[in-house]
Amino acid sequence: MNRTAKKTVVAKILTDDLTQSKHEAINHEYEAFQRYIRGDDDANLYSATKQCADTYVDTENLRDGHEYPWFIPIQPHDEIPDESDVKDSKIVRKDGSFYAHITVQ
Repeated sequence: MNRTAKKTVVAKILTDDLTQSKHEAINHEYEAFQRYIRGDDDANLYSATKQCADTYVDTENLRDGHEYPWFIPIQPHDEIPDESDVKDSKIVRKDGSFYAHITVQ
């Protein structure tokens, strides 16, 4: 059996190092994403965020009180080997901090 390794790199987004306006922008987009996937079509989101939500989130089976990751396109600052594929990237908020999860295979 041929198995392919998969690894997820988690990196904290240093929001303390962001300008106030960038910090507010991240919070706004994350909150609007949560509202959009729960049916708020008027949520003020970037079209790319809406496309990701429509593609990756199963809105029929959302759990109450659960925050869902915000899927985003990425441009990593560290090299990903040519033989690897980026399978997923998302932003997760935990205890008020944001983390980028990047999965490569």
